[in-house]
Amino acid sequence: MRNYILNPLQGLPGYSLSYVMNTVESLYQPYKRTDISGNVIISTTDNGNGTANVCRNLLAEDKFQKGFTYTFPQNEAPNTMTATVEEIPIVSHHTYNYRVNIAQLAPSQTNLSSGTGFAILDCTRGVLCNDEPFIGGVLLSSETLLSMNVTIEELSSIQVKDPELFDKLLSQYYYKLRKDTESGAKVETIFYKP
Repeated sequence: MRNYILNPLQGLPGYSLSYVMNTVESLYQPYKRTDISGNVIISTTDNGNGTANVCRNLLAEDKFQKGFTYTFPQNEAPNTMTATVEEIPIVSHHTYNYRVNIAQLAPSQTNLSSGTGFAILDCTRGVLCNDEPFIGGVLLSSETLLSMNVTIEELSSIQVKDPELFDKLLSQYYYKLRKDTESGAKVETIFYKP
């Protein structure tokens, strides 16, 4: 019904109801999903403006409607593995696609064909990205590569955000620059200034 309301093709020649039909499996998707940022940093990119784009694993809490017998075969404790028709299953803190089997959709009860006897839904996970300001860092410098004579300089939040930081560095030196965000994400760059 939702697809028909969004795409009312009444009056068009050749209109087919199948255009707005969904699969039966789509009726059993989670009715509520809450996205939560996880603790695993997937990537960190320096934006060049004093901030870093930090992408973390996306955790989610999914709530499924009751009235069906669900099985979550790839689920891990402490979350539920199965749910009866009286329960509202809640699956949370996953960072991967996981499968949901619904017993009421077995071929013996519907006209669906399935090798396992159950409908299988894929629930996608991704990443959650935010810009975070740099709060400090460390600059290591050496005149010769792999030298034991290294200068270490702690950088303040003002220094680490300075757009002219590279221009102020000495020529003919090797550098390792680490910038830190408040949440602990790090951006490291190793370079030689000619």
